Amino acid sequence: MTAVSVDPRLRARRVAVQRDVGRRRLRRLVVISSVVMFAVAGYMLARSPLLDVDEVAYVGLNQTPLDAALAAAEIESGQTLLWLDAASAATRLERLPWVAQAHVSRSWTGRVTVEIVEREAVASVMTAQDNWVLVDASGRVLTGVVSPSQDLPKISGVRAAGEPGSSLGFDSAAPLNIAELLPRVLFGRVDGIYRDELGELWIALKSADRVLFGAESDLALKVVSMTTVLEELDGRGQTGWELDVSVPTLPVVRPLRDEWRPRPAS
Repeated sequence: MTAVSVDPRLRARRVAVQRDVGRRRLRRLVVISSVVMFAVAGYMLARSPLLDVDEVAYVGLNQTPLDAALAAAEIESGQTLLWLDAASAATRLERLPWVAQAHVSRSWTGRVTVEIVEREAVASVMTAQDNWVLVDASGRVLTGVVSPSQDLPKISGVRAAGEPGSSLGFDSAAPLNIAELLPRVLFGRVDGIYRDELGELWIALKSADRVLFGAESDLALKVVSMTTVLEELDGRGQTGWELDVSVPTLPVVRPLRDEWRPRPAS
């Protein structure tokens, strides 16, 4: 057998290549082991009581019952903070009738804060004959059947309201706009806002005096015109009138129609 000699430089190069391959394999093994260790450590940490929900605080609940908020948020002590879906919880809360906005934040101390911004009732609307519910300026139905508020105008001549959380029909937009535009100091004087059989908008005051708004246009200007003339009429102590602000720049005061005048008690 003939012996074949190998150039020492070639042998050294071959050894160097094998060592380089070995080092690369070792580095890959170290990286994979580290990833696995971090994943296991992260999972164990996530399952640890150190990252559990320890406290849930609700801020801004006035009209919304706490039980309803708890059921909608679905956040409980002992849940894992890392897996808490704050956006979904806020979305569920905003489906509650009174909730306009909800924000859910978490702290790594284990505290979850739920901040609620509630809607404001601006009027009462009938859901059936003599059954009233409260609504906000957007037409959101806020309550079930309640006694009509003495501090809020009653809206009539529009489609009946639905269940809490639903919205009024499009025909209620203008009366609701008037209710939103009215100065709050006048709420106690307003009995109702209604649309008559001709489709014209009116405000009935508790004094029996009435204000004709007419068409749905220029409502903000009409409210300003009405407020200005009311101050003048109040200053003169005048009652028994019908105020026409259908043309807001040319308000007209007329005697109240006989059918609207209060009947003396018999």
